[in-house]
Amino acid sequence: MPGDFRRLVAEMRDAYFLIQDASIMVLSGSELTKLGYEEKDFAGIPFTQIFPPELNKELLEKYDSLLAGNMTLDRLHTDLALEDGARIPVEVSIWPTWYQGKPAVAGIVLDMSSRLATEQALRESEEKLRVMLESISEGIAVIDLESNIQDMNPAMLSLYGYDHREEVLGMSAFEFIPPEYREAAVANQRKTLRDGYSGNLEIMLVNRNGKRYEAEISAAPLRDKAGEPVGFIAITRNITERKRQEAENLRLQATLRFYSSQVVKASKELVQAIRGIDSQSSHNIVVGRGLSGLESSGEEVELLTPREIQVLRLAARGLSNKDIGSELGITVRTVKGHLLNIYTKMKVKSRTESVARALKEGWITLDDMGPVN
Repeated sequence: MPGDFRRLVAEMRDAYFLIQDASIMVLSGSELTKLGYEEKDFAGIPFTQIFPPELNKELLEKYDSLLAGNMTLDRLHTDLALEDGARIPVEVSIWPTWYQGKPAVAGIVLDMSSRLATEQALRESEEKLRVMLESISEGIAVIDLESNIQDMNPAMLSLYGYDHREEVLGMSAFEFIPPEYREAAVANQRKTLRDGYSGNLEIMLVNRNGKRYEAEISAAPLRDKAGEPVGFIAITRNITERKRQEAENLRLQATLRFYSSQVVKASKELVQAIRGIDSQSSHNIVVGRGLSGLESSGEEVELLTPREIQVLRLAARGLSNKDIGSELGITVRTVKGHLLNIYTKMKVKSRTESVARALKEGWITLDDMGPVN
């Protein structure tokens, strides 16, 4: 096997060929069957036969120029015409050589279908990523280990205060951090490299126009194929409005607590005042059937019996009929009877109305209703 042919075989990645006198002398390789060819079918045929007809003239010219030494062509991108008429993109690596004492051209044919499909998928993936990054409201920036800005999305560009990314590329990220906060930013970078994630850092930032704003930054290290850190990717959120709202909520809560305490204080003072007035009142409930009754608010009320007074006071404390019966040692039915008599004598329709009127007229006191906390 000639030396050049050994070189051809050694460098073979896909199908390899040897052309002499514009005819195929050798066409071989494990990939030939994938391309729809067999080696025995091509010995001695014009090499242009495996390419689309419209390329024949151009390929023959390149072949002649290559043999004549008038041109250097080591790679050619074209299509290969398959047996079934289909075409696939290929990359042809060629070089002039000698075969059996005569000039020839050797080369390798690489099937580019998978590579092109991968490149297309990568372009589509990159486009999806670009659209996603541009639609995110948070600022995203790529920064190298020297803190120089390498890339950013439109939201981050806006936070920087610029209109064109070319104006920002290469600038130090520390130009957008006030001097008094830079030490904290450096410490956060170290933490990110050490732990693999920065956590959420609340910090003050400043834009191109010198306007400060409160921000929250979270970052992660970027690494190369060997796992070594090469920079950072940082997400920045403007939290000025959130912090303002939090401060406003705290102020409103403090105001609410103050007024609530004032209401409670005023309520207690009012209760104490009512008790003071009640303790000085000379109103008493007169019991017994021999009296004609009391006049209250211009309306005469029939006197209550001692038992009815007991029931009324327990009702004022909020006890149920069952609890009143237990307290007085009487049945629930008897309690109901006493309450009906009370309603009739006081000209009311319910327990609530009877208690309210008794309080209003001074027939019972707040002490009868239990302690006020």
